[in-house]
Amino acid sequence: MPNPRPSAEQAVAFGARLRQLRQDRHFSLEHVALESDISLQHLSLLERGLSDQAKQTPANPRLGALLRLAQTLETDIAELIAPLSGSLLEHAEQQVDDAERQAGEEPHPNRRADRG
Repeated sequence: MPNPRPSAEQAVAFGARLRQLRQDRHFSLEHVALESDISLQHLSLLERGLSDQAKQTPANPRLGALLRLAQTLETDIAELIAPLSGSLLEHAEQQVDDAERQAGEEPHPNRRADRG
């Protein structure tokens, strides 16, 4: 199964959320970088939705970095990645549906309806 990577739009939405949470708490980039053990340059890139400025690669932070950022921003990881949760859930559901089809099964009809 391929490793899902965030789209440029998802990465920008994540970066905007990260910046919003930081600014809502009146934290500087320097403070968040230091407390999260992330370089100032990397944090700045994340807030712009990038992992590499020259290549314009969408941000794709590791789980450990997300956990440290959430802790520093005094929130939980779900709030931090809120802009991504719906699209990632849909992507995961599509992968399960595809796997069921390949196995000759019908996708579960209530999977998406169960979200409420």
